[in-house]
Amino acid sequence: MTPDVLLYANVARGFVSGGFNTGNFNPVNTFNPSYVWNYEAGVKTRMLEGRLTAAASAFHSNYTDLQQLLFGANFIPIVENASGAKIGGFELELRAIPADRWSVGGSLTVLDSRFTDLMSADPVYPELGVRNLNGNRLPQAPRLQANFSVERKTIIGAGWTLTPHLNAHWQSSEYFDFFNHPRARQGSYAIFSANIRIDDPTGKWALEFYGRNIFDKRYFVNESTATFFTPTNVVDIGTPVIWGGASKVIALSCWKNRRRIDSNPVWTVRSPRSTVRVALRANRSSSRRRRPRPYQLRPAG
Repeated sequence: MTPDVLLYANVARGFVSGGFNTGNFNPVNTFNPSYVWNYEAGVKTRMLEGRLTAAASAFHSNYTDLQQLLFGANFIPIVENASGAKIGGFELELRAIPADRWSVGGSLTVLDSRFTDLMSADPVYPELGVRNLNGNRLPQAPRLQANFSVERKTIIGAGWTLTPHLNAHWQSSEYFDFFNHPRARQGSYAIFSANIRIDDPTGKWALEFYGRNIFDKRYFVNESTATFFTPTNVVDIGTPVIWGGASKVIALSCWKNRRRIDSNPVWTVRSPRSTVRVALRANRSSSRRRRPRPYQLRPAG
């Protein structure tokens, strides 16, 4: 179109191989390969002399024999195939420079995920028999996700810069199994993180102090419901508050006997509720984290 506008479209076919459930099954139980068609189209653009960038995309995935994990009696893992499932939605991402040394960004993801052909018996409530689960939401697929970040770079003298950064992530509720058990559900929550970085004039050295989940929000990243004498929940708790610092040096290395030795010492202090870490790293890395879409399969060879 123009140097500042990019249109794109993509169609891909993917798969995951089948396997065996080798728990207490006699004979051994098998599950089928999974296949998916992915469709995506979008636009990326720059405006206002590069001070505003925007990206928007729409996507749709059609799954056949989607593999799903559940836990039977005594927490024995079982993989079952959902004959049909669909995921669709769109993403919007904006980044702006509203004033000198200011940077603001945000993103929004809207997701609709449904099983279109799934019949299964619940090992936690076997008395219900085989159930029609068409229309249930896919696990770990919140309908809404939003991110916001803001930072300001300040020159503090002799070319040194000070950059505070604030990031917020919010997502709506999600289920952790395809039965959509109320006991295997995480409600909506928000996570806030912040850091402050000092850079030297050459850009080769930086000192950073950071906080992750600074309000110590307690949330689950996975939850399993199974039968162990009675229906029981086993949960994975999300990362608690972390405070730390890092010194970053570009291309820090030394040579010994004509062999290069890279330095990367890490000092960590842990307590039951927090972690403090000081690290010397060999290269720069971004603190921006983007959660992948659920159940993206690798391209077929």
